[in-house]
Amino acid sequence: MSYSFQTAGNIIVGRDKRREIPLICSGFGKRILFVTGRRTVFLDEMIPEFLKLGCTVIAFQVETEPTTGIIERGLEIARKHRCDVIAAVGGGSVIDTAKALAVLVPNSGTLMDHLEVIGDAVPLEKQKIPLVVAPTTAGTGAEATCNAVIRSKKHKVKVSLRSVNMFPSCVVIDPVCTRSMTPELTAFSGFDAMTQLIESYLSKNANPITDALCIEGLRKVHDSFFKAYQDGTDIQAREEMCVASLLSGMALANSKLGAVHGIAGPLGGMIDAPHGGICAALLGPVMIKNIARIQKDHISDAALRVNIISQVLFDASKDHSDNLVSGIKDLARKMKIPGLGSCGFSDADYTELADKALRASSMKGNPVELNTEELFEIFTMAL
Repeated sequence: MSYSFQTAGNIIVGRDKRREIPLICSGFGKRILFVTGRRTVFLDEMIPEFLKLGCTVIAFQVETEPTTGIIERGLEIARKHRCDVIAAVGGGSVIDTAKALAVLVPNSGTLMDHLEVIGDAVPLEKQKIPLVVAPTTAGTGAEATCNAVIRSKKHKVKVSLRSVNMFPSCVVIDPVCTRSMTPELTAFSGFDAMTQLIESYLSKNANPITDALCIEGLRKVHDSFFKAYQDGTDIQAREEMCVASLLSGMALANSKLGAVHGIAGPLGGMIDAPHGGICAALLGPVMIKNIARIQKDHISDAALRVNIISQVLFDASKDHSDNLVSGIKDLARKMKIPGLGSCGFSDADYTELADKALRASSMKGNPVELNTEELFEIFTMAL
């Protein structure tokens, strides 16, 4: 067996560590493009320190999931102001935007020159400009991945900008940044992280390093996910979920994912729904079909992995596969996860989604090859 492992250049974890971001950035350069979300509280907090360090800060606000238009606008601003560092404090959308901009600025051409599927997929050969990120949600793991998911409204699809050059230069994990997450956002984000850990562990491309990351991440989900949902001020639970999210990103960047994300990616381009909510609705149904095929095809390694996941997440002592599915369903019920039907998804969309999902890159990591009929059954269970 041969494998490799890549991740962010430096990772800093700790409460109030966000306060070190201006100093970290100033060590890379002085013209900072600061990418933020709707809330600018952390940008406002850091600007005085940036100014003390002689830095110029250009703010770029991202209020939705990254679209081709948002990336093109940010690229124009970054190049116009000759930014030599990009900082990002925000959720997965903010961080994905920052990663895309950091690698596009030094490379020639436009976004469409480099996008997969709908673009020309020209390789991003030049090194990104330095990139410092701090997540304000605990779910996507975007701080530790080397791609950015970008929505094209014109093509009604989400596609990736992808390059090993996109790993952040420095990741700052500060649980204080996540304390304002609502229970709903905590649920959606946490389900995304949990799904990524499960899929990375079951992936055909899993290796001993990603296995270790996934098991530790799942332990943290077991200990802290529901606590963080119930009490957003529980800083210890917030910290554990931040680390679980980080570990999920580190794992998936090296092992790939599975059918949940293979479906969620294209579906996110078809309906207006949060990615984590889509993953939460799909996880139980996908696991039902995956487990049925694993058992039918006698895939012993995958069956063992299912049992381990069930033991770690839900303290299962017997009937592990049944306990895993029931545990996922029970957690989704407790956290009031809506079905996909509430987002406007219906059986009229089945054929289009199945065609797109079967071509999705994440499907290649799934432990079994699902067919169209099985996908239709998953869609129905997820409504």
